Amino acid sequence: MNPYDHGPFEEHADDELAAALDVLKGLSQSNAAFEIGVSERRFRDIERGRAQPRRKTREAILRLADDLRAGWRPDADEPFVTAKSASSGNESDSGFPVGTLVVVLFFVGLIAFAMVISRPPEQK
Repeated sequence: MNPYDHGPFEEHADDELAAALDVLKGLSQSNAAFEIGVSERRFRDIERGRAQPRRKTREAILRLADDLRAGWRPDADEPFVTAKSASSGNESDSGFPVGTLVVVLFFVGLIAFAMVISRPPEQK
């Protein structure tokens, strides 16, 4: 018995979910997980039947499968971002880590300010 199978999950096997997961096999696990909004490990556990998805995750899986059936494909020109880096919230659309730059510049300014105010007064 898997301890992760308990909790706010649906307790029964779901034919609709199984069909949707079959459709998602057309995507890589990382792309599917990113589009659904879960980690690759969580998606893999759901796909292999080791865990049942929560209600919103199940709905996202069904919605993505419907989109794929309707002919939608992830844009080939835009590279997929892994779920780990997408969840950090530290990158702009260009992929540059803007948050890191802001923090570094803040501390450089703080050090410069401390150096200016800690100088001994000039003697005449």
